[in-house]
Amino acid sequence: GKMMCWGQTVQKGLEWLMASQDDDGCFGRKRGSHYMYNHLVAEAAMAEFYAMTASPVFEKAARAGLDFALAGQNPGAGWRYSSKCGDNDSSATAWGITALMAARAAGIDIDKKPFADAIAFVESVTDDKTFKTGYNMKGTGKVIIMGKNEKFDGHDTMTAAALVVRIGSGEKLTSPKVQGGAKALLADLPKNAEFKIDYYYWYYGTEAMFLMDGPKGGAWAQ
Repeated sequence: GKMMCWGQTVQKGLEWLMASQDDDGCFGRKRGSHYMYNHLVAEAAMAEFYAMTASPVFEKAARAGLDFALAGQNPGAGWRYSSKCGDNDSSATAWGITALMAARAAGIDIDKKPFADAIAFVESVTDDKTFKTGYNMKGTGKVIIMGKNEKFDGHDTMTAAALVVRIGSGEKLTSPKVQGGAKALLADLPKNAEFKIDYYYWYYGTEAMFLMDGPKGGAWAQ
């Protein structure tokens, strides 16, 4: 069989991303109304590679992508599918903060307000008693696509995403919403079993637990 070098694959991906960035700093075409979600994921990757390498090759793309992301955040809130669209959801907002965290790790100075605004949004969709976070409102619960995934268990994916937003934006680990959200996640640990698999929940749950107390803490160990 053919031997692959992961570095070459990653390099080609980065080159493709940079080639797809437009003059506004947006990664990919602004087709339809869903381009911001794609951009935020791409910017998270680009800023991460700039943070890892400190390479000027990635710096220009990362900074331009960051500027586009910041310009597209809804005032006083988070992100959704397009620039300053007025709608917000916990998923897109978590990608926005993930991108900002990566840029900050790269040494790029970012104002506190975008982080505070993102916390304000997840706070508005988090239940005061269960500490669970909804998608675009409180109590959205399990999200299904009929004929595709209705048999799968529901998980608190948006609670995990909100924890990343909260901790990544500077909220104290001792805050009731952080502690309550973490408790909800630890009550539903990943199980590699039929209809229990949820990679998106695992992704944000893993990142949230690492931000809680990784790599030597009890939440992360679980």
